Amino acid sequence: MFFKISELCNNAHVKIDDDKIEVIGDPVEGALKIFSMNRNYHCKTCERIKEDPFDSDKMMMSVLIDENGMRKTYIKGAPRVIVSRSKNALINGKLQNLSEKDKEDIILKNREYAAQGLRALALAYKEGDSDKDITFVGLAFFKDPLREGVKAAINLCKKAGIKVAMITGDQRETGLSIAREAGILEADDMTLSGKELDEMSKEKFASIVRDVVVYYRASPFHKVKIVETLKEVGEVVAVTGDGVNDAPALKMADIGVSMGLIGTDVAREASNMILMDDNFNTIVTAIREGRRIYDNIRKFLRFQLSTNIGAVILMFTAIMTGAPLPLLPVQILWINIIMDGPPAVTLSMEPFHEGLMEKPPRKKNSPILTSPLYLSMFIGGIVMGLGTYILFTKIGGSIDYARTAAFTLFVTYQLVNVLNCRSFDQSIFKIKFFENKNLLLAITASFVLQVAVVYVPFLQGFFHTVPLAFQDWLIIIPTAFTILVVDEVRKYFIRS
Repeated sequence: MFFKISELCNNAHVKIDDDKIEVIGDPVEGALKIFSMNRNYHCKTCERIKEDPFDSDKMMMSVLIDENGMRKTYIKGAPRVIVSRSKNALINGKLQNLSEKDKEDIILKNREYAAQGLRALALAYKEGDSDKDITFVGLAFFKDPLREGVKAAINLCKKAGIKVAMITGDQRETGLSIAREAGILEADDMTLSGKELDEMSKEKFASIVRDVVVYYRASPFHKVKIVETLKEVGEVVAVTGDGVNDAPALKMADIGVSMGLIGTDVAREASNMILMDDNFNTIVTAIREGRRIYDNIRKFLRFQLSTNIGAVILMFTAIMTGAPLPLLPVQILWINIIMDGPPAVTLSMEPFHEGLMEKPPRKKNSPILTSPLYLSMFIGGIVMGLGTYILFTKIGGSIDYARTAAFTLFVTYQLVNVLNCRSFDQSIFKIKFFENKNLLLAITASFVLQVAVVYVPFLQGFFHTVPLAFQDWLIIIPTAFTILVVDEVRKYFIRS
């Protein structure tokens, strides 16, 4: 009878191809189906008449089966529900009365295994389609082992300031055991049952929702309520799910994440992102990549805008002091298009820095350009602008000579500053220098082009430059590195 219920009260399909087993449908039902198949059980004369699908309120599923004119209802569901409704038990093929003591023993055994992280289903049947008392057949226990790397991924989320909470329909013992194994639940963390949530006022729940890490015996309605409350208190919420019942919560979340392998079409339609490998680690990978891209956009903007600020300060200072223009339009065009371009593009390709996953998430509505970022751009711009102006006015020689020196210093400032922009707060000496080889190649190529502009006769005529003496480079290069020193001081104060 146990095998019969396992096979018939079941909607999973199992495909076997070259010793490879593929389960289509719910993994737990798939395990039951394979269990009955391994015992070579298959009812060829059984015909399903109707199905009463699993309901989170009733906590059970049943099917009415006709076998050679005899009808029986086969049931599987939560042990406490099935056992409480059972009058008899099938033991060694014989019906025996199920006393209250027997029921208590079954529930205790269920809790014992549940505390080990095993999920449980009770199997039962009744004659026909009547409301007669049902007959308890047995308990089926399932172990859904954590995937490799899940615990490490959850710990990484915690370090990144991302709170991971588990919402499960499992009983308390099972849910808490799995949460502990995954690293979600720690000693003093708060847990809440679906029943307790129903009895709690909206205001009370809103005051504790950030602290609850495990919800057990939760229904789809509870999932929606949890997501809704988290959003009301200002949290950005991502929800994972795979079933039809998960769709409302997936839809309500800021980011709905559905499973690509076992997820239903309804869940996938309601989600914003689909995990093609059904792996939690992939979510963490997506977070890492998202933070890298966002951080690189900020680096790109910082580099570009600090250059523009520096150019404005340089030209404005010259105008206000009555000095000749330090840069000609064609030279400014060269700076903005050729010198800015390759370094800026390769800066946007900067690899992931581990420190990014140790920072808390930014607020949902925080601007991409923050006050500290503006300050760093203005500091860099002031160093470039005033440093170039001082060299322009002090170097002596003809106006073209002074402009060539100023032009070259400003470009060299840029090429040093792009190294500063690799990190907003980490010292350049803490970042792997050769990690972004494209950036180093772009810096080298840009510097070579600038040297060509200074010394190649054809380019000299186009950019109005003259050759610089060797001693000029001994001034230009060390001066350009002052922007690195200033930014290292700024980063030191930020870290402090």
